[in-house]
Amino acid sequence: MAASYAEVKEKQNLILQKISQNKTPALVERWIRESYRILCRCDALSLTESEKTSLLEDVLDNVRQSLKFYKENPKRCASFHNSAVNEVKKASYWLCKLFFVNAERESEEFEERMDSLADQLAVDINSEEITDSDLIMAMALGCHPEAFGFRALALFKVAKKLFKKGLKLNENKDYCRSKYCFEEAGRPIAEFKKCFSEAKPVRLRNNERVLLETINGDVEELEEEVRIELTQASARLAIQNADNRHNQLMKENEFLNFEETFYIYDMYRNSLSEVIKNKDVELEAIFYSRMGNYQLKVLKLPDSKEKARKFFRQVVELGMALQPRNVSNEPWYKLAEDSLQELQKEAEKEAEKETEDKKAKYKKELDEVKLFLGRQEAIDFAASFQAITKKYPPKTPFKESDFEKQIPIPKNQVLKAIHLYHPDKQPKNDELWKYTAEEITKFFNQTLAYVKGD
Repeated sequence: MAASYAEVKEKQNLILQKISQNKTPALVERWIRESYRILCRCDALSLTESEKTSLLEDVLDNVRQSLKFYKENPKRCASFHNSAVNEVKKASYWLCKLFFVNAERESEEFEERMDSLADQLAVDINSEEITDSDLIMAMALGCHPEAFGFRALALFKVAKKLFKKGLKLNENKDYCRSKYCFEEAGRPIAEFKKCFSEAKPVRLRNNERVLLETINGDVEELEEEVRIELTQASARLAIQNADNRHNQLMKENEFLNFEETFYIYDMYRNSLSEVIKNKDVELEAIFYSRMGNYQLKVLKLPDSKEKARKFFRQVVELGMALQPRNVSNEPWYKLAEDSLQELQKEAEKEAEKETEDKKAKYKKELDEVKLFLGRQEAIDFAASFQAITKKYPPKTPFKESDFEKQIPIPKNQVLKAIHLYHPDKQPKNDELWKYTAEEITKFFNQTLAYVKGD
């Protein structure tokens, strides 16, 4: 004897009441099974369209509630997983059967209903945690075999929601979970391709065929976006793992563990393969910034500064390649720029110290040069030039007529004198003469300043 609509609703309410009183895995399993049985009976009852719709919405809500409970209690419900997946597929099948197989496909509400129900099937992806996407996939894969349009749309929406979830996690720098989301998005995309292929030889209504073709184009674009984001998340995760290991090492160890240090450096180097695969200029710049910083601040080997300088120069070049975007305030770019300035200052100090050490060998001779130059008058260029060239003749030939006395002092004469004695123009194998020429150049620079009026 067929049950009435009131009896079916009463059964549903009784199940809800029991679940609310005592949520156990066994009752959750019964919840889904009873919902499925009610759905089967509902199909056999002589009910109105609105009554059927009401019952089916109850069933779908039951399924969603059971998924929520499963996700909140993954360990308790581990044994329940397979049966949950199977029952979800059955529930999805009966939903499709009522709404699409027995419905008028030319109805204006066809696509609207399809879109709304697909949203319901994928609603679970909106939650903050994704414990198991198998249950969501089951809702799409359990569709009635003749409902190609609905199944395709449901799969596309599941993939799209997983993709958006991955992007959101990327923004929060949760690259591990975002990578998982992008990987999971590949499953419904693969199933969609299978569905689209199965639908090709089938005779479909025009509106459903057009819908499939439209979704196929969207899926192809989504697949490429998923591929790009997946490689990017993988690369960022590799760098993040190395960063975390490095921070942990610096925090927990008072003395540097060289074995662990080189292991972390290898982690950074190994992440390069993921970075190159991604073909992302900014990510590559971040990688080189990390490598340079690790060489400069952690390894501190004899060649670390030179290697760090090369890495940081690559960062600056890549930053320029990102123009017109302004990256000057990005942490990775500021680190590279500041480190290069620091290295430049250190190099200048070392060069100055080296020069001073070399000059110390010729202190007596250079003191004589300074004493001689101190007796000359910078404002009397012709006389001082004649005295200097007589005492310290330049290595490069010159015409004395070019330096005849003129009033006021011609600027070009002073510039020619500076060129004659400029340290960079002197023989490299005579250090004493090079330092002597440097002192003479300083003297002529004073004359140049007088001529310019500085």
